[in-house]
Amino acid sequence: MLRAFDRPKESIRWAREAVDEFQSGFRQFFEEQTRPPVLHPCYPYVRIIDLEPETFDQIHKLRFCYALPRALERKANEALQNIRNSFDQSLFAACTAIHKVPRRGDLRFPWCTTPNDLAARLNKRQIIPAEFHEIIRREEPYPTGDGYTGGNDTIRQIAHLANDKHTVGLKVLTHAAVARPPSIMSLDPWVVVPEPSWNMVKNEIFLCKVSPRSKVHDNYQLSLQVAFDVSAPVGDMAADTLLGEFADRAKRFAEVIEARCTRLIQ
Repeated sequence: MLRAFDRPKESIRWAREAVDEFQSGFRQFFEEQTRPPVLHPCYPYVRIIDLEPETFDQIHKLRFCYALPRALERKANEALQNIRNSFDQSLFAACTAIHKVPRRGDLRFPWCTTPNDLAARLNKRQIIPAEFHEIIRREEPYPTGDGYTGGNDTIRQIAHLANDKHTVGLKVLTHAAVARPPSIMSLDPWVVVPEPSWNMVKNEIFLCKVSPRSKVHDNYQLSLQVAFDVSAPVGDMAADTLLGEFADRAKRFAEVIEARCTRLIQ
């Protein structure tokens, strides 16, 4: 094991700790607890019933009354930045290990837009030693596109977010997971229980639609997830899952390039 790689490994460990704290935080947020100014334990949402004016059918919804804590944003962004930094740190550690740290230029992991862009950055600028070019090519650090194979839209977008100087916000995922729908007693033959979805504009979840002669119980269970407040594909994925995959990729890159260094200096 090369000491030069202690720093990127530490960054990845810090990122995983931040992800663990992020998971704990959002799970606690969705649990029943005391939330000022309410003095009794409650959830961050309430059930509301809208009536259709013509039929008096009941539309049952869950509406959120509390915003996601800013502490969750801080932990998610902390993990994101540490993972992103670890790629640069692994590359610098590799150059240090083989005594080829460039005297000029910005030595950073080359997140690119296309394979041609990557080839240009590797070959023309001559900052990254040739010994590591093939390892970086195998990472395919660019989005998918026409005219070539490979790439990864999700990883490229999350790396781009990490380069942004601004904190990335969070949102409740559009597709709300209802682990158990409410039980319904009805004297009529029809009940509408759609695939639950999160309405970001109204800040609510549509649970069901029933006739006036129906009773909807409170025994539903939710399993909500939090995502980064950006476009797809990253905005459609649970943030903790996404960060875990990004950390796994950073760990793999650090291990592969360290192994390459070990062979080179033997």
